[in-house]
Formats: sequence, structure tokens, C-alpha cells
Amino acid sequence: MGCNVVAALNAQPDGRFPAHDPEPVEENLNQLKNAVKASNADLGIAHDCDGDRVVIVDKKGEFIPNDKMLAVLAKYTNERGKIAVPVNTSLSLDSYLPGAEIVRTRVGDIFISEKLKEIRGDFGGEPSGTYVFPSFSYCPDGVYAAAKIVSIWGEIDIEDEIKLIPEYFTVRSSLTLENDKKKVMEKIEEAVNAFEYENMNKIDGIRIDMDDSWVLIRPSGTEPKIRVTVEAKDENRAKELNDKIMEIVKRCIK
Repeated sequence: MGCNVVAALNAQPDGRFPAHDPEPVEENLNQLKNAVKASNADLGIAHDCDGDRVVIVDKKGEFIPNDKMLAVLAKYTNERGKIAVPVNTSLSLDSYLPGAEIVRTRVGDIFISEKLKEIRGDFGGEPSGTYVFPSFSYCPDGVYAAAKIVSIWGEIDIEDEIKLIPEYFTVRSSLTLENDKKKVMEKIEEAVNAFEYENMNKIDGIRIDMDDSWVLIRPSGTEPKIRVTVEAKDENRAKELNDKIMEIVKRCIK
């Protein structure tokens, strides 16, 4: 691709992951951030330990939120505007691509791939940094996604493009439970019906959409927890809504 790779960090396989936790989240990327700034690189790329996810650091050494990277990829890699994303994807995607057909699925790349086959979609992805390009493969491939990002980076100023993506504020919380998840979720559904909402989606947990905000309450698939995600245009609104929902969840868990 004609790229000059100025530094390859932690390139020696070591299952102990001595440099840092392998989860590609912002708090684990200080080494990459510093390397990008020290070498005056245009961007930094990080993968998870099996290479199916990718996250990006810009030339200033700042982490690019995955929701925004997903939005840019969605804009520049699909032709028909058919996109599949999970229910926990930011509304910034909808606001940024108002003409696209955006279909939401259960959380998990397998559900993204299944939906892309069903709708003959052009692109799918998750806020975790997982991206699916049906023209290449229905399996997420972080290395291929990185190549696509680099290719787009050579054509446009992605950092300027990201500034065009509407800003939303997200709050994520969770509560541990010992009770039956199904019964707890039934109680939660009954309780949230008191809210004024435009739409309720139960494809994966309970998502309620309001005027300029949404809430997702879903049981963890791997832990005895109920996870809550709240997003709103206003930061105070997001925090206030999260507090209300968490109170409901606490009551339903008891």
C-alpha cells in the first residue's frame, strides 16, 4: 500500500502480554499514543489478540472513538447504503448518514454477518472495533479493516471528517445480580413502560428510543450482570437518565 511503518510495537508473539492488557481500549493504548507522537506518524493502529478488531489513534496521539470510526467506514465503504450494526450503536451514525438504511441487530459479529446476508448489505460493524466487509468476507478481519482505514486516510482527512459527526454523550453502567435474568428483565420491561418513548426494541434486551436519547438494558451473555447503556445529545440528560434507569434496575433485582 506504500505505507512507511515507522514502528511495530509488541510484534513478538507472547501469550503473557507483558506490555499491557491486550484489550484494545483507550486506557491500554498509552504506548501506541506515545509512539505516534514521538515518530510524527499519521496514525497508529492497534488490534486485539486474535486480530479481528482494530482501533485507531490519530496523529496527535488521541484515540478515535470506535463509534466515529464505524461511521466513517460506513460512509466510505458502502454503495447502496445498507448497513448492519448492533443495538448499542450510537445515534451519531444515524445523524451522520441520514439517507442510509441502518438495521440494528443483537450484539455480536455473528448477528451482524447474518443480517448483512439477509439484507444484502454493504457494511457492518460494532462499537467494539469489529467491522465486516461482505465484498471481502462475512468474518470480521481487523487487518483488512486497518488496510481500508489507511486507504481512506490517503484520500480524505479523516480527522476533519470526524468533526462532522454529531456528538452524543454515552454513559455505561452495570449491576451484578443473583436472581434469574429472565425474570429480572420481565420486571424491568414492566417498569420502563412508564417512560414516554417513541419505540421499544427487544431484539437484544430492552432498548427504548426517546426524542433525543435512548436506553439499552440487556443481560450480559458472559457474566451475572445487567448492563445499561444510555445515550443523549446533552451530557446532563444522559447522566440523569442513567440514574433513573439504574434505580429501576436496582429495584427489579431485589
